[in-house]
Amino acid sequence: MKTKLSFLAACSFMLCTLFLVACDNGEEALTIWDYSPVVCYVAVEDAEGHDLLDPQTEGNILGQDIKADFMGDTYELNAEVVQTRYYLARFTGLQLVYGGDEERYYLRFGELAGENTYENEPLTLHWGDGSTDVITVYNRLLIHAQDDHEIVRRFSLNQGPEQESDLLTVTRAAGDTPVLNGAPWQLDDVSPVVDATLADEITDSLAKLPFGAGTGFRLEFPDGRIEAGQTGTLAITSPDGTSVQSEMTVKQVLSEENFNFYRQASDEQKAVYEDYEIPYFYFYMLCEAAFGEADDAPRTYHVFAVRTDAEPYYELWLCEDLTASFQALYPDETVNRAGRLLKGQLLLAE
Repeated sequence: MKTKLSFLAACSFMLCTLFLVACDNGEEALTIWDYSPVVCYVAVEDAEGHDLLDPQTEGNILGQDIKADFMGDTYELNAEVVQTRYYLARFTGLQLVYGGDEERYYLRFGELAGENTYENEPLTLHWGDGSTDVITVYNRLLIHAQDDHEIVRRFSLNQGPEQESDLLTVTRAAGDTPVLNGAPWQLDDVSPVVDATLADEITDSLAKLPFGAGTGFRLEFPDGRIEAGQTGTLAITSPDGTSVQSEMTVKQVLSEENFNFYRQASDEQKAVYEDYEIPYFYFYMLCEAAFGEADDAPRTYHVFAVRTDAEPYYELWLCEDLTASFQALYPDETVNRAGRLLKGQLLLAE
C-alpha cells in the first residue's frame, strides 16, 4: 500500500510539473467546465392559489402517497437516495423543500448531471389519489468550440408550452389531510431519552409522568396558523377518558426541511435533533406548556412534523426536554439530557 501511494504521489507531482511547464511555455492552460445540474421545482396549489404542500393549509396533500417516476425508477417523497456513482451533482430524488422568493413549499427533483443528455425525458408525478402530472425534461450540452460551451435546457408540464425556468406550478384539487392546528393525534410510542449518571432513577421518574402512550391530544391555536408568539391550548385526553388542558406558548416556528433547519438552528436545537434522532421532517416549532401547580416550570417541547412511509404519511414528534428540571433536582450529578420522545399518530376520520 505504501509503495502504491508513493507511486501515485510521484505521478501527481509529474502531472503538476508538466502543467506548470506548459504554462511557463505560454501554452493555453486546460479549462475545467462546471455545468449547472438539472433540477426541477414544482409548486402545487388549488384554484385559489393556496399552497397544497404547506402542512398548515387546510386541504393540503401531504397525507397522500406522493412519488415520482423517472427513467424507470420510482422515488418516494423525502426518501433517502443512495448515490450509485460519483459526480458533482448531488442527486436526492424527490424532496419537499421550503424557500424561494415567495417563501413557500416546493417539490424538488434532482440534481441530475448538467452535462448529460435528456431528450424530452418524462418525469411523472403521482399524487396518491390515482392522478398524475408529467413534466418533460430536455437537456443537451452543445460544444461549439473549446471555449464555447452551451447548455440547452427546457421543461414543459403535461405537453404544454416549453419553458427555460425550472419552476413549474401544478394546479389541482385540494386533498383531505388535516392541518396541524386542531388535528386529532394519539401517542403510539413514548420513549425516554436520557444521558446522565443517574440514568435509571431519571428513567423511572419519566415513566411516571402523565401524557403517556395511548393519550390523545390536539394543538389548538385561535388564528388558524401556528406562528411564533402565539398562545394556544394543548388539549390532552388520557386512555381512561380524563381530559386536561394546558396553555402552550409558541417560541419559534421554522417551515424548513432538515438542511435549512440545521443551518439556522441553535446549538441546543442541533443537540435535540441529534439526541432524539429526528428523521426527515418539514415543520418545526419550539414551545412551552405548563401542566399546573405540580410542575416547577413549564415543559419545553421541540415539535417536528415527520414524513413517514405509511398512511397517514406523517407523524408529530414531540421532544419533551426536562433536562433543566433534572439538573436542578440532581445538582451534584451529571445530566446532559433528560426527556421523552412522544410520537403522535394522526387519527384519520373513518
